[in-house]
Amino acid sequence: GGFSTMGFTVPGAIGAALGRPGRQVIGIAGDGDFLQTVQELAAAELLGIPVVFVVLNNSGWMSIKGGQRAFFGRTAKTDFLRPDGSLYSPDYRAVGEAFGLHAEQVDLPDAVRPAVERALAHGGPALVAVNVGREAEHALDKTGWWDAPVPEFHPEQYASQLAGRAEEQHR
Repeated sequence: GGFSTMGFTVPGAIGAALGRPGRQVIGIAGDGDFLQTVQELAAAELLGIPVVFVVLNNSGWMSIKGGQRAFFGRTAKTDFLRPDGSLYSPDYRAVGEAFGLHAEQVDLPDAVRPAVERALAHGGPALVAVNVGREAEHALDKTGWWDAPVPEFHPEQYASQLAGRAEEQHR
């Protein structure tokens, strides 16, 4: 989660691949995260880094939307909407191809694994764009346990954070 740092996935995955040459690296990002550092695909292509970027596209910042709903009872500016109210989404496959990457678009759950396997087999930078449902936004009732790490010298809050982490990791 990178402490929920938006835009962390692309450069983080590139750094992981550079730090561990020969290891397979997959960076999984929401579309909002991905859009904040999409330009770094150029670095991956220029260096020929064998990293796969999986972009989960739901046309918005749904985890932020869930946090806003939980903390404020309303949301603001978390959906990617055009002025007419229709959903906005770039063609992420075309974006990957424009940067020179092997790129695929996936719309069905059973197609994700084969697309990721092809991307890994490519041997260079690759992008797999996965359209995901927006209805999952209703399940997001809080931000993650990683959003505000609690130090051990606050034992009650620290225990609550550990319990939340354990709960989310076992769903």
